[in-house]
Amino acid sequence: MFEWFKRILNLKSKAVCSPLHPYSPTTQEDPRVMESIKRTRASIKQQEISMNMRALKSHAAECNDTWTCTKDPCFILEPDKIVSEARATQEEISRYNKQRKKNKQRLNNMKKAPVRKS
Repeated sequence: MFEWFKRILNLKSKAVCSPLHPYSPTTQEDPRVMESIKRTRASIKQQEISMNMRALKSHAAECNDTWTCTKDPCFILEPDKIVSEARATQEEISRYNKQRKKNKQRLNNMKKAPVRKS
């Protein structure tokens, strides 16, 4: 009887895959893949500053890729041509100053908080 009981305890059961007993085998990730991902991220981070500096530079409308553009003057600034010069009359200046003064007073009045009665 003792031998029979010993055999029952030594029986090994197989894992059953069912909705009641979900069984998913664990896998180990390949360390080479992880190292490759780390190296790629490090190289992108290393180049990020220089790429952003190139992107901040003014580029011409024809420039297709601002991140990899290596042209030194990609965009040449040309001054605007002045066609006509109009000057304000003294009447317009005085009207502008009067309106500016009114707006400043209105703004000061808006800043004053009303006194609350408690």
